[in-house]
Amino acid sequence: MEYHTDSDMVSDTQEPIVSTSGTQKPKKWAYTHKYQTAWESNDKFCKWIGGISAVYKHNSSKKHIELSSNVKVNSVFNMPSIINQKAVMKNIRETEIWIASFVIEHSIPINVSDHLVRLINSIQLEPKYLEKLKCNRTKCTAIINNVIATTGFEDLVNYLKTNKFSLLVDESTDISSVKNLAIVVRICQNLEVTDQFLNLLPVANATADSIYEAIIHFFNSHEIPYQTNLIGFDADGANAMMGKNHSSQSLLKNDVPELLVMKYVCHSLALCAEYGCRKLPDEVEMLIRNIYNFNFNHSYKRQHEFKEFQEFLNVKPHKLLQLSCTRWLSLLMVVKRVLEQYVPLKLYSGLQMADGINNSQTICESLNNPIYKMYLEFLEFILPTLVNFNLEFQSATPKVYLLHSRLIDAHIFILQCYIKPEVLLHTEVEKLQYRNPINFLPNDEIYIGPKVAVSLTQNVINANQLSSFRTNCLNFYITCAFEMYKRFPFNSSKIIALKQLSFLDPKNMDKFPSLGNISLHFPKFYTDIYALDIEWRMLKASNDLDISLNGI
Repeated sequence: MEYHTDSDMVSDTQEPIVSTSGTQKPKKWAYTHKYQTAWESNDKFCKWIGGISAVYKHNSSKKHIELSSNVKVNSVFNMPSIINQKAVMKNIRETEIWIASFVIEHSIPINVSDHLVRLINSIQLEPKYLEKLKCNRTKCTAIINNVIATTGFEDLVNYLKTNKFSLLVDESTDISSVKNLAIVVRICQNLEVTDQFLNLLPVANATADSIYEAIIHFFNSHEIPYQTNLIGFDADGANAMMGKNHSSQSLLKNDVPELLVMKYVCHSLALCAEYGCRKLPDEVEMLIRNIYNFNFNHSYKRQHEFKEFQEFLNVKPHKLLQLSCTRWLSLLMVVKRVLEQYVPLKLYSGLQMADGINNSQTICESLNNPIYKMYLEFLEFILPTLVNFNLEFQSATPKVYLLHSRLIDAHIFILQCYIKPEVLLHTEVEKLQYRNPINFLPNDEIYIGPKVAVSLTQNVINANQLSSFRTNCLNFYITCAFEMYKRFPFNSSKIIALKQLSFLDPKNMDKFPSLGNISLHFPKFYTDIYALDIEWRMLKASNDLDISLNGI
């Protein structure tokens, strides 16, 4: 049987469409898709083209009836009303506006809307029962205080009575001059480590005895056997908390001799950077503070004028940042922002000085003095060593198994900048005399960062300034190394114990055939050394390890 298309019936006068471009393309025919009466006189088609009679005949055929019966066509009466759909969509939009208005009216954080909508969707009450729902402020307060808080507190206390836990405390004075001691416990449930708020205890004063008595009184009044279950204590470096002779930790260790005590790592590293910066000229800090306080703290006019300088110099219109004593990571961000905006700041401060604006001369002279910029470039080079370490240990997942290696890496990085390479190569870090001038590099070979090295090639300062600059940078290195070693003595039993924790990293499992030696540093963490060792060896022998460090 031959198959024919409409092109078979195209008249002889119809020409093919030919491309007029230089490249010859295949010919394309233009088809006219319409019924042609000439087909009825064609012997090949006249037998099955019968006009309307053929349509009636096909409609009554068995095949057409069978196929058409399988086609489901919705009745117009069964289709959802478009009017109803529009009403539903309007109600949904109005509800969304009501939720947004509720968030605005009550000054609720925008992020709450994510959970609020899911909460509304999860309500299973029927409308007739939903009308009986009552939870105004009085009842809501009662539920929080008498149901949620009480139940949660009792469950946590009952857990502490039968399980090991660590204690994290911090003292603070509120706006009404009342001293409070915040108590947080770190527990492990279902192989997941979590920190949970336990209580806020008022203390008469922030002495070691007062803090210790508040903690012990709380444990005894709730019958928590802290002498058995307390395995760790963590606090800031205040003398009342961490003093060697008489402090909260020393008093607790009298009750729990095998207590593992650690200072806040992030706070300690921030203090290392702070003491190091004290070896640099005070004018550097004053410059940073004056730029923000004088120009951009409360004057929108100066902010707008400075933005015009940024646009003219094609510099990103970022705002200047304020140096904060309580925000440990703010110094590096402030230094980077000042260096980013250094050229606009120089030009703008010069304009202010030319206009006779008070206090602008000091800022302008400092910005035009190249040595201050070199100090900022030095800080931009060295501070990330401490800041990145700090950020890593502020993560949500525990990384105590990395603490020792990261401390050693940061300490060595600082030592490499001013200690002779041969001394570093042949001396253990724990035994290296980092304050002995015999081990120092010559003053002109001390490494002070790539940007400073470029500035030195341009001879922007004289010999006396250069010698003083290098000496100050050397003192920064020595002070940082000393403060790190003072807070984390690498040859102490505590730091050695942290080194042993590297077995928690799955990459290091093969390096530890047994946990026998490691268990000596943590006697309160286990009850049966043989069961612990067998469990460790069985874990190593497993072929389908899928270990997540989130629960360590």
